[in-house]
Amino acid sequence: MKIPKTSKSVVLPAYNKNLLRAIISLKIEDVELPKLCADELLIKVLASPCNPSDIAFLQGSYNVVKDLPAIPGFEATGEVIDAGENAKLMIGNRVSCFSQDEKIGCWSEFMISKVQNCIVLKDGLDIFQAATVSINPLTAFGMFEMAMQNSSKTILLNAAGGQVAEFIRAFAKKNAVEVINIFRKKNTFQNIEPTENQINLYSDEENFEENLRLACDGKSNITAFDAVGGFSTGLIFNNLPPKSSIIVYGGLSNEVIGGIDVLDMIFRKKQIIGFNLNDYIEKLKTDGNFKIVVDKIQDMIINGEISTKINETFLLKDIIPGIRAYIKNMSAGKVIFKM
Repeated sequence: MKIPKTSKSVVLPAYNKNLLRAIISLKIEDVELPKLCADELLIKVLASPCNPSDIAFLQGSYNVVKDLPAIPGFEATGEVIDAGENAKLMIGNRVSCFSQDEKIGCWSEFMISKVQNCIVLKDGLDIFQAATVSINPLTAFGMFEMAMQNSSKTILLNAAGGQVAEFIRAFAKKNAVEVINIFRKKNTFQNIEPTENQINLYSDEENFEENLRLACDGKSNITAFDAVGGFSTGLIFNNLPPKSSIIVYGGLSNEVIGGIDVLDMIFRKKQIIGFNLNDYIEKLKTDGNFKIVVDKIQDMIINGEISTKINETFLLKDIIPGIRAYIKNMSAGKVIFKM
């Protein structure tokens, strides 16, 4: 195809803590595509999801802050149509890409990504699953790997209705690991049934802390995964048994972690650890294991062992109603933007 010089892209003119104002400020504009560097790819984007990190980015509260005006979108799938001099062999490949430092994000007709931020996709991977393979599955795989390194026989999931939690449950089932799920409301997640190896708790119930304590009683070395932060992290920490860990990978509460029992940390050898996907990916690449892990994840998706739940799809021109649909019911699944 003819190599384009411009791209229709979503443009964020300014960060805004007021999410609604940030969303309605988004525009579709023709953006000039810069010249490719030696290790860069020009990708015709086919589909891109909306993730919690994208929402935080619009508000200016994510770790990644770009010069304004900025093109949002951290994850996509597409076809490589051009490449810099060191990456010509990538042309024609279908890829999943993870974009953070690039000037042109994924909510765009065409985007530019560094070759090291792209995963070559296997045949048989559905386009919507391909669009969501770079962030959540890798996050879940990396964190579950930490639990296995800790020899944990029980894991705990705060924000258990999220997609990362769904992947971790699948990994836990495959490895016969017990799961304690913490949901916010009981009626929202009736489809996730408690089983012999799975306990469901609901944080909006008056006796939640007592139920949490009972669920953890008699166990040791629990690894907890927390996407919420704030007061709930401290509450969970204080009710975990000795030698347990909380791995924090999100801050949905937009609140600082508080209420930690310091003596638990000192004398019961409990700890709180942050998980950064970029650091995990870098370690995989350094150790030579990145392709092994992403191939394993792709095989599990193709074989139906894991999958991203897709709620709705929107055209990129409908970016505003698409994001509003996503934030209205994030637990229903991903919203995907099609180009």
